[in-house]
Order: sequence, then structure tokens, then C-alpha cells
Amino acid sequence: MKKYFGLCVLFLVAVTSTLHSQPIPQYDGDGRNIDTASSFIIIGDTQLRGKEELLLLRENNRRFVKALFKKIADERPGFVMILGDLTFDGGKEQLWQNFDQLAQPVHQMGIPVYPLLGNHEYFGNIREMQRQYFTRFKQIDAQDWYSFRWRDVGIIMLNSNFSELKADEAKQQERWYRGAIKHFEEDSTITSVIVACHHPPHTNSAVVSDDQNVQRAFETPFAQSKKTVLFITGHCHSYERFFIGGKNIIVSGGGGPRQALLQPPSGSRNKDYFTAGAIRPHHFCKISKRGNELLLEMNAISEDCKHWSIADTVVLRTQ
Repeated sequence: MKKYFGLCVLFLVAVTSTLHSQPIPQYDGDGRNIDTASSFIIIGDTQLRGKEELLLLRENNRRFVKALFKKIADERPGFVMILGDLTFDGGKEQLWQNFDQLAQPVHQMGIPVYPLLGNHEYFGNIREMQRQYFTRFKQIDAQDWYSFRWRDVGIIMLNSNFSELKADEAKQQERWYRGAIKHFEEDSTITSVIVACHHPPHTNSAVVSDDQNVQRAFETPFAQSKKTVLFITGHCHSYERFFIGGKNIIVSGGGGPRQALLQPPSGSRNKDYFTAGAIRPHHFCKISKRGNELLLEMNAISEDCKHWSIADTVVLRTQ
């Protein structure tokens, strides 16, 4: 019996080793210089619907996410930012492999991907999530929050999963964030700053609410900076555009299974400058240089995944 048990253990170890020996693709673009590109793309919430939710006949977003990644690759941006929730359960290797299949056009084109952590990354085994996440995106140096630049634009990527952070980690990130903004403020070669995290400080979602931690820790320094032009998040699977204190705040969870928004005049918490229905199209946002300004275009896909349109356009400029 002991011999049989020992053989079973050896078999399980061998299987686990084999699974972990499967190569994990790299999304670093082979070190390409992103400053030469004229645009980049932002997409949020590329996770697929969970099995339990599909049984409840909720929207299956697989064909939309596949089409979004194909179109993104066709655009040939300098890089792609993903606003968290890359997979439904960050601790499951199979779901990361599903992500790789969907993102294959982007990977094959050698387009770098800069992600941030969403709440779904923290589902399941955290250590396995970190292995899967940081191995794929080595260019972020195993950092939960980080910054980089594109041409004359500073970009700050934050971790808004405050419930997953220890108190000292949250304080460390806040100090780092204020320092990053100050650094970009003092850098004469930086003209604009974009801040991104997963949870929205403001949303009219019928499913999720305004995140007060994000308002306190992230939105306040953003609002006080002279160079910040855009605060962009995911989490709400929709598209919303707010203009608060002279600053653009956009929610862009364009890959996720769509969620309804509260509709004015009853229920809405914030004034949305993008006037559309309660259910909005799957989409991504493209940001391009236009002289000294930045142009954001929301690219929406039709229900049959055959047609594309620019559903919203925003000029991003400093005050």
C-alpha cells in the first residue's frame, strides 16, 4: 500500500512539474522602443465569463475579446495597456493559457503589453497568480505598481486592490505614487501624465460602486497635478466619461461581459458625458499624438463582430 501511495505521489509531482515546464509566452515586445510609435491602445477586463455565470445564460464575451485582440494587433500600436482582470481567476494556469490564445495576434506582432492588477487576478492561489502574471510581463520587474513613459507622456500604473494590500503596502504605494507624479511634474521633457488603475473612482454602474479608496489615495493627487490629463480604469464592464475638476476620468472595461449602467434622471451618481444607453458596446481606447495634445478614440465593435466605429473622441490637454 505504501509503495502504491509513493508511486501516486511521484506521479502527481511529475504531472505538476510537466505543467509548470510549459513555456509561458513573454509580452515584452523583445525590448522594442515604444517611443517610435504614434499611438498606443488601452483595453480593460479581458477575462472570460466564468462557467457558473454561463449556466445562468449571461453574456459569453469570448468572440468579442477575440475580435478586440485581433483588431488591436491590426492597429499596430506601440504597446497595449490592460486595466486588470486579464483572466477570470488569476490562480488558474488554464485560464492564463486561454488568455494567451485570445491575445495571440498581439503576441505574434511583438507588441509589448503593460498590465495592472484587477480583483480577478486575486481569485484563487495568489502565488500561482504572481508566477503566471510576472513571468508573462517581465518588463514590469515584478512590481504591483510602476511607471514608464511614451514619448513626452508619463504613465502611472497602480494597484487599487486595497483589500489585498497590507496597511504598510498601501502607504508605500501612496508615497511612491505622489513621488512619481512629482517626478513627472519636474521633468521638463514630460508634457502630460496618464494615471491608470482597475477600480473606478466614479461610475454609474448598476453592479459596482464609486471606489472611495481610489478617490482618497489616487484621485486627489491626480486632481492636484498640473500635467495629468487622464485617469482611466476598468472594473465596470462598460464605457463612461466624466469630467471632474477639469480632468477627464474614463471607465473602460471594454472586454468584459457587459454590465448595465444606471440611467438618468433617476439613479445616476455622476454626470456621464458619453450619452448612450444602459448597455454599451465592447471596445478599446486608442491614444494618439496630435501636435501638443493627445487624442483618445473609443473604438467600438458591432454585435456581429464585423463592423467597427469610433464611438467617442476626446482631446486630452493640460489646463
